[in-house]
Amino acid sequence: MIVGLYSSVTGKETGGQNLEIISRNLANINTAGFKKNMPTFRTFMDNGESIHGTTISKVFIDHSQGTLKPTGNKLDMAINGKGYFVLESENGKRYSRNGHFLINKDMEIINSVGWKVLDDNGQTLEVPQNVKEILVNGEGEITVDGVGIGKVDVVDFANKEVLKEVGNSAYIAQSGNSGETSTSYEVQQGFVESSNVSVVDEMVNMIANSRSFEGNSRINKTFDRTLEKLVSAADGG
Repeated sequence: MIVGLYSSVTGKETGGQNLEIISRNLANINTAGFKKNMPTFRTFMDNGESIHGTTISKVFIDHSQGTLKPTGNKLDMAINGKGYFVLESENGKRYSRNGHFLINKDMEIINSVGWKVLDDNGQTLEVPQNVKEILVNGEGEITVDGVGIGKVDVVDFANKEVLKEVGNSAYIAQSGNSGETSTSYEVQQGFVESSNVSVVDEMVNMIANSRSFEGNSRINKTFDRTLEKLVSAADGG
C-alpha cells in the first residue's frame, strides 16, 4: 500500500462527508429547535506510529440552547432551560425543542407535521371550541378562557446520547429510555427556540474543509504523475 496516496484519498472522502454535515447545519439555520451536528475524526495508525488515513468516527449532536425568539403566536412555546416537549407521532413518542404549535380540526394541539402535544399524564392536549384566550405559565400549565386544560410534558435525558435524530427537529429515545420530568426549565409562551447553528462557525469550518480537500487533491495528482513516470520507466519508456 502506498501510504501517502491512501492518506490523501481517505482525507478527500472524509472531507466530502464533513461537507455534508456542514451543509446540513447551514440548511437548518432557520429551523426552529434544530441542533447542530458535530463530527469527530479518527486516524488510522500503523503500529501506533505513522498515520495511514482519516475518517469520521462519530457525529455528535450539540444540544445547547438556541436563542428564544418572539412569534406573536399564543400557541408557540419555548423551553428556557433543560428539557424537551413530548409529542405523539404515528410511530410513537418523539422529543423536540421545537415548540411551534397549532390546533387541528379536532381541537388538539399539534406541531407542524401533525404530531400531538402530550400533557404530563401522557394525554393529548385539547382546547374547547370558540376559544378566546390561551395562557401558558412558566410551568407549562395551559389555561383556556380561565379553565385549566393540562400541563405540557417536559422531560429531560441525563445522557443525551440516547437521543437519535428522526427529522423535523425531533428525536426518539433509544433503549426504551423515556427520560425524566425536567425540573430546570421555564416555558415561555409566544416564543420559539431558534437553531443553535452559527453561520460564522460553519463558514469557517467549510473554508478549512475546502482547503484540506484541495490539499489532498494536489497530493493525489502528485502521486499520479509519479506513478506514471515509474510505470513508464519500468516499461522502458
